[in-house]
Amino acid sequence: MEPKTRDMRFDVLKGVATLIVVFGHALQYSIKGYENSLIFNVIWSLQIPLFMVVSGYFSLSSKEPAAKKLGNQLVRYLWPCVTYFVVLCIAYHYENPISSAFNLLWHLEGTLWYLVVLAFLSIFSFCATKISSMTKISGGGVLYSVVFFGMTVLFAIPGLKLGLTFLGIKYVLYYSLFYWLGHMWHLVKNANVSNIESVADTIFAVFSVVYFYIICNVNLYLTGDTVLEILPRLIASVCGVYIVCFAATRLKNDGKVMQAIATVGQNSLELYYIHCVLVRSLKAQQIEVVSTSGIITLVIGFLFIMGVSIGIIKLIKKSEHLYRLLFGVRMKIGN
Repeated sequence: MEPKTRDMRFDVLKGVATLIVVFGHALQYSIKGYENSLIFNVIWSLQIPLFMVVSGYFSLSSKEPAAKKLGNQLVRYLWPCVTYFVVLCIAYHYENPISSAFNLLWHLEGTLWYLVVLAFLSIFSFCATKISSMTKISGGGVLYSVVFFGMTVLFAIPGLKLGLTFLGIKYVLYYSLFYWLGHMWHLVKNANVSNIESVADTIFAVFSVVYFYIICNVNLYLTGDTVLEILPRLIASVCGVYIVCFAATRLKNDGKVMQAIATVGQNSLELYYIHCVLVRSLKAQQIEVVSTSGIITLVIGFLFIMGVSIGIIKLIKKSEHLYRLLFGVRMKIGN
């Protein structure tokens, strides 16, 4: 039997998300009024939701025992957050690291917050999968959903007293939907639903119209945190992620450009980690985007961040011990 070929399309999705994040940071440091631009609207609607959907998709895909997989995930997600904070303390001379670490409980933005969110969602997904698999009730996806969102709500209860920023509760609440959508995507894909292709095409057409209407008329970055203000952002992100995932599933599993983006996706954590440390040291050189100098500054900034980050990662990968110290796992063979 021939070994199963790796489906690079999911690496491409992670690669696209990573490139969007890096480009977004380059935009912030290069362009005046970036928060009012259409391109930043697109970036804001896609970057983290794409990561969450792919992570949710693979929450259902593993040959290793579920408990072992969860343990590996928690190490993979949480250990880099610890070392990232230590690196920042050393590089930027934090005067009181203990106070700064305590402050992170309410302000996860000071570390790799999206990994902390993924850690919580992985725990919820593990419990939901276990409970739904132990019952004989038909429609495991329904029971999984009830348990998954039930645990999400229970997790949010401390926020009523401590605030929704505590342990990133507001992020967990918001991004739980995208993680769940990724999980449901895997379920539907494996269910061989009839006429799924025609339904997917119709959804793509409708979502495209809705997405472009919202991003052209609503500033998603500057919206508030009330339910009515969050709703357009949520709808735009769901539509936008669907459009990108739909396009990715139509790609062929080859091609040099696709392979290059897939390589970025396979190193998404490393790139996210290193570039976040790097951008903290940059000084904003903001220029109007409508000018030629603005566009040049943006492109140079993006290429500089990507180039330096890739170079640092290559150096780190020369030492298995350093790599494991920073990321908590063994270096993948072939990287």
